[in-house]
Amino acid sequence: MAIVPCKDGVFTGLGSTGVGTDRGLAYLLLRDGRHMLAGHNFEIPAEPEQVEKIHRFSADLKQALGLDPS
Repeated sequence: MAIVPCKDGVFTGLGSTGVGTDRGLAYLLLRDGRHMLAGHNFEIPAEPEQVEKIHRFSADLKQALGLDPS
């Protein structure tokens, strides 16, 4: 899941990207040099595979929405 801001029908950037977990929706964040998945009242370490998938999803979404300058 991703939050994508839109103004006047134009996508303006890519907001937070989240994933579903057993405890609910969680967003990837970097805390003290460690990737974490944080949701409502929980925070768990993110596995390297999860980090890679989220980064790849975000990059693909940016490209699909025309937000990637390359």
